[in-house]
Amino acid sequence: MAGVLAEVMSPNSQPLDINELGEVRIRSPYLVQIIGQPPIASNIGQVYDTGDLGYRRPDGAIQLVGRQDDQVSVRGYRIELSDVERHLAQIEGVTAACVLSEKDAQGRTFLFAHIVADPASNLDSTVLRNRMQATVPSYMVPTSILLHDRLPLLPNGKRNRAALRILQKSFQQDQASADMATPAAGFSDFSAGERAVLGIFEKTTGLKVDHKDQSFVEIGADSLNYIQALLRLEPIIPDLPTDWQDMSIAELGRMVRTTSDSRGAGWTRLFRPVQAELPVLLRAIAILAIVALHLHVGSLGGGGTFILFMLMGYSIFRFQLPRVLSDESIKGLLNPLVTVVIATVLVSLLLWAAKVMQGEPFSLASLFFVTNFLDFSADGAASGGFIWLWFIACYVQIMLLCALFLALRSVRALLKENMPRAVTGIFLGSAIVKFGLIGLVNPEMLTSGVPLLNHWNYVPTTNFPTVMLGGVVYLAASGAYSRTLCMALTMLYALAVGAVFDANQPLLFVAGVTLIVFARSVPMPFILYWVFMQISAASLYIYLLHSPAFSFLRMAGLDLPPIGFYILIVSGSVGFSVFLRAKLLPTPG
Repeated sequence: MAGVLAEVMSPNSQPLDINELGEVRIRSPYLVQIIGQPPIASNIGQVYDTGDLGYRRPDGAIQLVGRQDDQVSVRGYRIELSDVERHLAQIEGVTAACVLSEKDAQGRTFLFAHIVADPASNLDSTVLRNRMQATVPSYMVPTSILLHDRLPLLPNGKRNRAALRILQKSFQQDQASADMATPAAGFSDFSAGERAVLGIFEKTTGLKVDHKDQSFVEIGADSLNYIQALLRLEPIIPDLPTDWQDMSIAELGRMVRTTSDSRGAGWTRLFRPVQAELPVLLRAIAILAIVALHLHVGSLGGGGTFILFMLMGYSIFRFQLPRVLSDESIKGLLNPLVTVVIATVLVSLLLWAAKVMQGEPFSLASLFFVTNFLDFSADGAASGGFIWLWFIACYVQIMLLCALFLALRSVRALLKENMPRAVTGIFLGSAIVKFGLIGLVNPEMLTSGVPLLNHWNYVPTTNFPTVMLGGVVYLAASGAYSRTLCMALTMLYALAVGAVFDANQPLLFVAGVTLIVFARSVPMPFILYWVFMQISAASLYIYLLHSPAFSFLRMAGLDLPPIGFYILIVSGSVGFSVFLRAKLLPTPG
């Protein structure tokens, strides 16, 4: 049409070159009658911002790729609403899906899904959430899901998003009215269920909750207090959703069972099937494998430390990074270090006292968290160091390294812009540094292998790539491409590690990554899952205490086969952890 010009523009209204992505705008003198708005000054007429994203091809045509308002940032993760719609539409029984973004009173973005389902499918919001949790990261799971007989349409056949927003606003008002209908003692707008959840959140995090719309992640979740909260929520909420950490106190409060319901469950509740979270299971399996190696019961302990480092990265991206990006502060990243540092210092002081009493040499490396820089292949026991504490030292160093990077505004901006690409790039770069440093300082090790107790096994540059791979694993649930890329990177990394380091290290690690990427949770009896949760919650104490406990039991004259010491030490550490939680985290009443 004469006088009509289509352009691809940057956010600051500058024309873009060929193949550069931007917003499509239309200039035309005919738009005044089409959009019914006052004309915008232009040399050829009005300017209409279409909201479409596209780029100009070399032949001059404009290729559309999506909607600009389809891109939103949820808890610091940039996602496409169309990707969420696509995953919802793939659920059997869903015939139509539309996802909109909303902001709550605190300015946080959340997802609201509108679904049309086949009546014969018996789908409801809970089932849909569970299906989504099994296939995508938690930040892509809609906070609210509303089912319709059909989606409202515009005259041109497109979905009427304005009408859908009116419907969801009405739904939210109904929910708010229901929440306020139940009076609560002590809090004017908190129900009994919400107070129970509130007490668990505040006691496990040690932080104050501002309002009932906060989730566990927003309050201050990390891998340590997450499992503690999980153990306390499970008895009061039947069928606890796997993404409960992203649900508000109000949402979880509505799921809390009454006291009479809890008593009526009986012993059958212990054997009911539940969906066990694989990160929780893998943490328990990893710590059991490490202790088995140190007590000469098994031989896959190296793979256990690999899994722990991978889960460290997985937890950072799952719990702490969203808060760092939303609050523009690294405080949430450093909070878990307090528990680790205090516990390690106390154990180191006890070990120091024992060494002094026995007249044996003692290294201060563990007190200053540099045990991983000792070369135990050369010094051995004569160094006076405690070799098993290398993991704690490396953990602290990597957390401080992550905090240093995230303190940079440019790094946070890079993660917000395209997190999967940024994390993949950081992983690849750190992997190059890992092997490059060894090749630069000790080139013969690239061919002959790194000795088992050499410090190259334990320094942060060696283990940082594994932590970043944990981030890649967490982000891998967004689609088939990301899963394929994650597994390809994992296999290549495992092959390189097996060639230069201990060949047994990648075995358990690759199996764990594969399970998380493709399953995320597995069914098992609740009683078995409860055991794994207890071991996972006690992992810090099991790791810190297993070696000194073994030495003490041997000095006391106890003569047991290795498996006997193994069972005694693990069960004792779990019992100690349960005792501490009972004393420090009393059941909210």
